[in-house]
Amino acid sequence: MAKFNVHKATHKEGFNLSPETKAEYLRQAEGWLARHVKKRTSVHICKALDKWSEDVRPKTFRKMRRALEYHQFIADFKDTARDIRHVERRNADVYTRSAPVCKSVKESDFVILLKDAIARKDSAMKAALAVAMYTDARPKEMVTMSYKPHPEEGLLVHVIGAKKSGEMRGLDREMHITNCPALVDAIDCITKLSLDDMTTLRKRVSDRAKALFPKRKLRPTLYSLRHQFGSDMKADDGVSRAELAVLMGHRSEYSQNVYGNHNSGSNGLRNDESGNPTPPPKVSDTSGITNKYEPPESYQKKKVSLNDRLARLQSTSPAPQGKTRRF
Repeated sequence: MAKFNVHKATHKEGFNLSPETKAEYLRQAEGWLARHVKKRTSVHICKALDKWSEDVRPKTFRKMRRALEYHQFIADFKDTARDIRHVERRNADVYTRSAPVCKSVKESDFVILLKDAIARKDSAMKAALAVAMYTDARPKEMVTMSYKPHPEEGLLVHVIGAKKSGEMRGLDREMHITNCPALVDAIDCITKLSLDDMTTLRKRVSDRAKALFPKRKLRPTLYSLRHQFGSDMKADDGVSRAELAVLMGHRSEYSQNVYGNHNSGSNGLRNDESGNPTPPPKVSDTSGITNKYEPPESYQKKKVSLNDRLARLQSTSPAPQGKTRRF
């Protein structure tokens, strides 16, 4: 056997993947094999993967290893798939810092991007910015969105989850959005695009941000607006973790932990093109949540101890009438 690193993970007979992910894995694996492997045997593939792993990020390596494993598994080379799964990235014990991501978009930056799209008559970019700001849809989800009038006011916007994987991951959602008339035209425009068009559009937004904010290390992207949406919703006390999970297309309430921060949020409110405040979208069905959030045990103990301390202090030394004691 070749002298490459292995780990103790066990091979799973089967893959719980969406059709889009399966197609993407096959495309990536076939291209990688054509570039790096002359003879497609288990030893040759694993040696090439081991050598290639030295110069790539951990996330890139794991994705390609998974793609190659799936490629060989459906080709009925299950032993090769198992060997590929056992290949470990070189220098795996060395910490590699992930590329930084822009997770906060100021309203002024959003306006600059929007005005740039309007000045260049880029209707697709203008539409994508509006949809990302008001619905938090992932770029791939925008092209399949639909809407209908709400019985009382506004729109019911339906978003098909891009990361659905059976009952394990991802969620379709329907949100009620009010006071945002420009959203109808934006959705009509963006749903005319294909997935390839959306990929090109994402790059165009990144290129324009680079041109508009040349001195910044972190520049806003379409996905940055999704992070900002998470921040805005976290700053709104009226939005529960379950509601935010559904709004963002998650089955787990833990997934939102990596999106935004309540300190950079705007209480759920954002302004439309005319500067009028727009209420946050609402969802009524949270039954799709399969993983409820539970605070860590250390947090629970700290909360209990603080409550005990406050009760003890208030009982022994009550605050003067009409005033509040500050601890």
